[in-house]
Amino acid sequence: MQATATKPTPTVKKAKKIGVVGVSKAENVQLGLILRWVALELDWDTIPNNVLVNPEALTKLIGRYQIKAQ
Repeated sequence: MQATATKPTPTVKKAKKIGVVGVSKAENVQLGLILRWVALELDWDTIPNNVLVNPEALTKLIGRYQIKAQ
């Protein structure tokens, strides 16, 4: 009998995690409240360009937290 070679099982590549990992629930709520305050109370024109480098990303973040923070 001839031994058959087994094919190696393909490894599943996990998505790379970017950003803050391991944020507690309380920290997540606090971030949401800060983002909500920025969205509702702060005039975005007063935010320096070196701080607000991607307004579209900030808008997406605010949208993500808006539901949770209410």
